[in-house]
Amino acid sequence: MSDKYRYEIKFVLNETALSRFLSWLYTSTNCRKKYPERIVNSIYFDDISYSSVKDNLAGIPNRMKTRLRWYQNEKERQIGVPILEQKIKDGRLGTKSSIPIHSLENAIFGSTFSTMIFKIKEEVPHDHFASLEYLIPTLHVSYSRQYYESNNGLRITIDDNIKFDSHFSLNHKLSDVGKVSYRSKIVELKFDPSMKNYVSDLIRPLSLTPVRNSKYLTGLAMFGQVYYL
Repeated sequence: MSDKYRYEIKFVLNETALSRFLSWLYTSTNCRKKYPERIVNSIYFDDISYSSVKDNLAGIPNRMKTRLRWYQNEKERQIGVPILEQKIKDGRLGTKSSIPIHSLENAIFGSTFSTMIFKIKEEVPHDHFASLEYLIPTLHVSYSRQYYESNNGLRITIDDNIKFDSHFSLNHKLSDVGKVSYRSKIVELKFDPSMKNYVSDLIRPLSLTPVRNSKYLTGLAMFGQVYYL
């Protein structure tokens, strides 16, 4: 469980822009790799009205979305216990609540979505995720993530090889669903609000414009379910 808000600034880059970014990262910051690269997976949930999508498209500053997240190593073996997360946004500030779903450890790819939802409901405390009863799985995204961190707490992640699945039914398993690739790379800077001016000065030489980017909306747009640029 976390209630500490931080800035989350994103850039969407092609190969050339990413190369320039990495040069800046190694020469202008003291960031170093924090963890080994790993594959990140998320299943996003929404209600039947797609309220999370509508709030994001409308630009509502105070909004939330729910996802089940887990990790894989380079051999695509599941690592650790999947975490149910509720991402909370307040403008560019973000935080999240997290609940481990122990019964899904090493069981994600063998489970149908209806089984996942049943197990989640069994483990989620009644005073958390009160609307979970009405949530349905809408998108699966996977990507390779590199992790960097500076000695003053600036965190930088680089997401590549991004793939989306959608058009689920509750009887589907993840292995039953097709994947669509997304070519761009997503870079995200995460830092405490007290570091705002420092980070602003640090990234100025990049001449990059931060963007509002949601993997959730991007994936749905690739399947023609929303209009999102």
